[in-house]
Amino acid sequence: MKFVKPKTTPSAEQWLIEFTQFVRRNHDVEPVTDAFMKGLPYFREESFINEIKLIGAVMQHNPLLAVPDLGVLSKTIYAAAGSSINRVYDNYIAKGKSKREIRKAFEEYARNILEGHEKLYH
Repeated sequence: MKFVKPKTTPSAEQWLIEFTQFVRRNHDVEPVTDAFMKGLPYFREESFINEIKLIGAVMQHNPLLAVPDLGVLSKTIYAAAGSSINRVYDNYIAKGKSKREIRKAFEEYARNILEGHEKLYH
């Protein structure tokens, strides 16, 4: 199953929900890493990143308010994905690192998200 990149820039919330649903159906590091990389054009947009950071702040203070329609497992994936995007943005994208370095970082975060998913799900 593939993660389809939207034709227009989605909201950060919309992107994270789509990503979360994708991860719930895909348990391999490579397709999850590919899904992160499909978001790379959006992650280069300051407004998108600001929205991701705002979502993270809201989730930290009140996880139920941030995404009321998601279950516990989905909220965990959603929060981890947002946090991963923030870290990759701050440490790689904003510093002009190569696509290869960005992919490697997202691959590590994908692995962590999937390991967390396994622990919660099984």
